[in-house]
Amino acid sequence: MLKENEDKSAYSNFAQQNIEQTDAMLKIASSPLAMKIYFLIVKKMNNKNALIASYEFFMKYFNASKSSVCRAMRILQEENILQIKRKGGMSIYLLNPEIVWKGKGSQIRYCEFESTVVFTESEWMKDE
Repeated sequence: MLKENEDKSAYSNFAQQNIEQTDAMLKIASSPLAMKIYFLIVKKMNNKNALIASYEFFMKYFNASKSSVCRAMRILQEENILQIKRKGGMSIYLLNPEIVWKGKGSQIRYCEFESTVVFTESEWMKDE
């Protein structure tokens, strides 16, 4: 429910799912962790399908081992649902806009990094 005088669109909390890509989603359904990671990225990503987070974030969020998170991410990548770009120590997660899109249709071909960045408490408290 939108608050009064809010500039957001009534649809800003919606993601568009391409029904023609349902087969890709059905292929990852056998991995509950891959599905959970997919939906968490959809929830947290910006309107250009990008999220910056660490594996530690996913490990702690789902109480999963690094190998389980890696396996789930690999499943998402193999089905062309997710791309992971690395820059320095950061991982940028990009969902395939032909499967799901959170922004305006006219912006579907742009990938900008005005992304939401997620840290765990232990990452935030680290001095580097």
